[in-house]
Amino acid sequence: MKKSIEEVLKDTRIVLDIIQKTELTEEEKVWISESAVSNFNDYVNPGFLKYRKSVSNDYTAIGFEVARGLFDRGVLVAGTMLNARVIRIEPPLTIPHDDVSRVLEILHETLLEVQAGRGNQA
Repeated sequence: MKKSIEEVLKDTRIVLDIIQKTELTEEEKVWISESAVSNFNDYVNPGFLKYRKSVSNDYTAIGFEVARGLFDRGVLVAGTMLNARVIRIEPPLTIPHDDVSRVLEILHETLLEVQAGRGNQA
């Protein structure tokens, strides 16, 4: 759903306030994650994931399911234009070890969910 100019200005103020902080609250982290997913779906390319999944082979669909599962869990990932089976995770060079471990846990959870959704047992 498209936002009004007032909503966009309010969100902009929130983002600018967050940018200036060195520590984020849990609510701010959740807001950033939910906003990113919502903005992608509403503004970047509405319907793109559904379209690509509908015209792609099974392996491509799995790639999209994994990317979507990671994205829904707050891990920002990117695919490639030519191969949806490739998922890029691009952390900063200064990523703490704990964050790497958490991303790997989330990837494991996501892979198990995709596997279970396809009728396979782990």
